[in-house]
Formats: sequence, structure tokens, C-alpha cells
Amino acid sequence: MQTGNDAAAQAIRLLLAAHDKNQSWLAAQLGKSPFWIGRRMSHTVNFDLEDLGKIAAVFGLDIPGLLAVPEAVAASTMKAVAS
Repeated sequence: MQTGNDAAAQAIRLLLAAHDKNQSWLAAQLGKSPFWIGRRMSHTVNFDLEDLGKIAAVFGLDIPGLLAVPEAVAASTMKAVAS
């Protein structure tokens, strides 16, 4: 079973890959250190709602939109495979 932090980290990884960016870039956008984002992405420290809101905003999303990214990617992948 996936936790909220797992889902958030997965969504962020997918968004970073889709935008050809990395965790260091995201940290810079947030005014945080790469260490800060790395600890959250590795599940050492959980994301809080404020973190998720700021990260979502970097990508032009709200929190529900951010967390829906893995489902959207899976749906588009399945559609591509089916055609």
C-alpha cells in the first residue's frame, strides 16, 4: 500500500522527468537546499501540505492535481499501448 508521501514523491519524480528537470532544480525553485528535497523524496522526512502546495505551484498545479499525476501518466500509457 502506498502512503501519501510515497504518492507525492512518485508524482514529483514524474513531473521532474516530464519537464527534464532534477531535484536540485526543484530545490532552487523552492528556495531550499538539494538536501531538503532529497530527504523528502527519500521518505526520511514527510512532505507537509505547505511543501506540497509550493511544489505543485512550481508546476502550475494545485495539490490534488499534483497527486493525480501518476494516475494521469498511467492512463496515457495504457492508451498508448492499446493503440
